[in-house]
Amino acid sequence: VDVYAVTELDGQRIESQHFPMPAVGGIRMMLVGVTDLSVDALPVELESLTFGGDSYIQVELAEESIELYYSLEIINAAAVPVEPIDSMSFDLPPGAVSATVLSGSMSDTVAEGGHVELTGPFPPGSTSLRIAYVLPYSGDNLIVSQLFPVNLETLLLSTEKWGDMNVVSSQISRQIEMGPEETGMGTYIVGAGPLIPAGVAVSFELIGLPYHSTVPMVVTLSLTLIILLTGVGVVAMPVEPSGSPKHLHSIEVRKEHLFSELVKVERQHQAGKIGLTKYSTRRRELFAVLERVYREFDEERNVSLFDPTPSDSKGSAVIGH
Repeated sequence: VDVYAVTELDGQRIESQHFPMPAVGGIRMMLVGVTDLSVDALPVELESLTFGGDSYIQVELAEESIELYYSLEIINAAAVPVEPIDSMSFDLPPGAVSATVLSGSMSDTVAEGGHVELTGPFPPGSTSLRIAYVLPYSGDNLIVSQLFPVNLETLLLSTEKWGDMNVVSSQISRQIEMGPEETGMGTYIVGAGPLIPAGVAVSFELIGLPYHSTVPMVVTLSLTLIILLTGVGVVAMPVEPSGSPKHLHSIEVRKEHLFSELVKVERQHQAGKIGLTKYSTRRRELFAVLERVYREFDEERNVSLFDPTPSDSKGSAVIGH
């Protein structure tokens, strides 16, 4: 006997092929149909959507910056597509640069500047939102604060670890460290915490970050500025006649100052306060200036000895000694 199965889905008749009824036993059959995709999405408030438990934040370390990756799963628990009344959008932390939409994110995802936006409608189930950006830092700690427009069901945070750095957050209730033998890569700090409601920022602090101190650069700039200002001061001083006692005295003062600088550089190098490169460069500069000052002093002294000039209105001669 030939039989067939039939059903109705959203007013659409679905019918199987005819097949003979087996004499013994039974038969299992599945009828598959497609719902009407032309049905308008249900308008809802954003609160009807959430970032599901598979969402996570990944932190990777770069050269004096961190790279943050958001892998967020937008959950629509309704049986039909929904269209949020307000768009699914949020701003990245201040200072964020190079925002990028990653492969696998919903095609309507837009990341421009420090703003991310994803328009609906959102189908039933899970929709992926994946973005990345760079956040520079200049010290050994950095606070990251991110506000999301919907509930984050579970906080999951994975951070690459260098040296003694750590992650601190009141929102993390469980935290472990995983080595290369477990991750297959480097060492990572993995933290987890409970639901974070919409309107409450996800906040954590990275401490002990590797960075290059700006102190040497500041010291170098300061020394350069002092040298420039000293030069300006010398230029601005009234010019004394060649061979005069005041002129010779000014050269002596410059010579003593340069000797003091040379002694200070030697002591700093011996104490380990400056490295070999900076020590050699500064020492070479001081010797070059000293050589010019000595040459100038010898020339001026010769002028004073062999070509005296009047030093005042009474016509007295300047005699070198």
